[in-house]
Amino acid sequence: MIEIQNERGQLLNLYKDTTIENEINSWLLSEDDSLPGSYTLPFRFPITGNESFLGHKHRPEAGGFSGISVTLSVNGLPMGAAVLRFRVNNQDGDGILFFDGGEVAAKLKSKFIYDAVYNSSYVLCGTHADLPDAMLRTVDPLTNPWPFVFFPVLNEEFCDPTYENPAYNHQKYINSWETLFVSKFVPDTVSTIGRPIVPFFYLTWVIREVCSYLGFTAEGPWLELPEVKSLVMYNEVAMDTSGLWASFTAFARFHVWPMKISDFFKLLRDDMGVGVYFDQTRGVVNFHAFVDQSAAAESFDFSPNLLKGYVSDPISQTGVAIQFPRDTGDGYEKELPPIPDFEIGTAEDSISLTLGTLPMTAVKRPSPLGAVLEALGSKGSRWLVPIARRRGVSLNSAYAEMGMYDVSFPPKAGTPKLLSYYGMQPDSSGTLYPFGSSLSRNMNQARCGAMSLQPDEPDSLFHRFVRPFHEFKVFSKRITLKFFLKLGVVSRLRLWQKIGVGSASMVHLPYLISRITYQLPSIEGKVLAEAVLYPLLPPSADYVPKIPTGAVWVRIVFVPIDAEGLYPATVGLFVVKFQLFTSREAVLVATSNIPLTLFYQYKTTGYDDALDARAEKEAFGSVVVPAGQFETTLDIPQAFWKSDDPQFWVAYPDEYYIVRSSFQLLPGAGYRII
Repeated sequence: MIEIQNERGQLLNLYKDTTIENEINSWLLSEDDSLPGSYTLPFRFPITGNESFLGHKHRPEAGGFSGISVTLSVNGLPMGAAVLRFRVNNQDGDGILFFDGGEVAAKLKSKFIYDAVYNSSYVLCGTHADLPDAMLRTVDPLTNPWPFVFFPVLNEEFCDPTYENPAYNHQKYINSWETLFVSKFVPDTVSTIGRPIVPFFYLTWVIREVCSYLGFTAEGPWLELPEVKSLVMYNEVAMDTSGLWASFTAFARFHVWPMKISDFFKLLRDDMGVGVYFDQTRGVVNFHAFVDQSAAAESFDFSPNLLKGYVSDPISQTGVAIQFPRDTGDGYEKELPPIPDFEIGTAEDSISLTLGTLPMTAVKRPSPLGAVLEALGSKGSRWLVPIARRRGVSLNSAYAEMGMYDVSFPPKAGTPKLLSYYGMQPDSSGTLYPFGSSLSRNMNQARCGAMSLQPDEPDSLFHRFVRPFHEFKVFSKRITLKFFLKLGVVSRLRLWQKIGVGSASMVHLPYLISRITYQLPSIEGKVLAEAVLYPLLPPSADYVPKIPTGAVWVRIVFVPIDAEGLYPATVGLFVVKFQLFTSREAVLVATSNIPLTLFYQYKTTGYDDALDARAEKEAFGSVVVPAGQFETTLDIPQAFWKSDDPQFWVAYPDEYYIVRSSFQLLPGAGYRII
């Protein structure tokens, strides 16, 4: 007997011959770009006798009706919580029960992430003097009282470097960090601007807030992984530090991605390889990575319940080319070579990922005594920081003349990007600083995390979670089987669980469920169920994933060549080689199984005749080491000053040459620096 009960304990009167067909869908394995949810096919019930159950919402004058919370049971066995929605058809109601994610489908499609955190705000302090210490409270993840963190990001164009104002002190960094006698953040003061601060909210906190907004609690092993808990949402909106009303307050709605919740869950699926599973009965949303689902033991063996016959569809595609996002609105990223597509199979189709990150750069760390230290012979400390080149937005009205002040909502944003925060890490001299990164190693090449965000790293988010998911989608095929299942098994089944099926004519294989449909009431406690399944099979035998080699160390070698008479005596011509090794000791050469892009920087200097002074310029470049090769050379020999001592930089006016000690590798994906 089918029973539909509302929260007041009333039962819905049904016609005697009523049957209900349930369709349970997996968001992870949906066969199109939708998040289908789970629901019943329409069933009919009488209006008469159900007026009280319906709360008289069937009447024309009744308004504000979105559904009735109910529970579905069969012969006293609970089948789950649902929402009953219906339309009136003369004296009958045509009802549909929405289970799990189905009952929040409208909210998913119409609401944004910022709706879920709209009222979340956090006061850091009350005065400018207290702001550095307040920011410092966020750098230890174990004691951080807030769901966001501050760390430096190099972005020289966040504020207008040409803006002139006595109160303006332009800094190259968001969340400026300096060390004099103590290390501290250096934000705007009561009398100066130019040092904007931007909070980066933790991804898992945002996920939990979104689920709470939908009426659920977020849980699942993926949320508890340390490498996932370290992820933060990058944004370019600076807080208000004017000292006026609501100053020093982090309003979460300004610092999360302006993305619809449905698109957010699709991004988790397609760009992070994570399944989102609503459980209305328990009021929770479960987050399970595909790789964990595929590696888990089988939860149920459906072999004894298998009915004869099956339908096996051909593989719908023979391969995809996965395209990585490229933010051309960022001046720095626009100059970098694009990441090559990752091809799975024959790559007939293409998939464009949305989720990006920031590249990293190693630069001299800012110091109030930098000029004095350099005069004393110190080369200064270098640190590893994320880098961007894009104008930001400030909620501080003091930035209005600069054209940055904007409190309109929602704020403008580029592509969604993630960074990881690894706590306090050392720079090249061992001095600690708050380290946000897209790599899993710090300035000294020491591993400080379990997952990188740049796809060309072997431990990247892409290779760990995303690539296996898309390989599964390419090489698996849809199989439709029918079972005669106990109702108790159906009620306990969860779509992230792996099942096993085998028979005399079928090899026993593990499967993931894409869709399962069954009809109620049961027959002697069993139901006829049709399941659309995808077997977990190894990829095609001729497919070998191109995973980066990993432990490749790179050094630069300068080979002098004869250029007598071509340059002044103080200048030499060199061939610049980049060589790959298996270790920092540079004993055994190494190769990469994919093309390896190396990034480098250098400084040129010379005498500017017009300025009557020495001038210098900074330049950046990149070179590709082809797959399978252990070295590469710049196409054109480079002219360097023979000495790093400025007193020997003698040449004709307006001739600029490279300072050899400044020619250095920049951090990048897939290699480490000797």
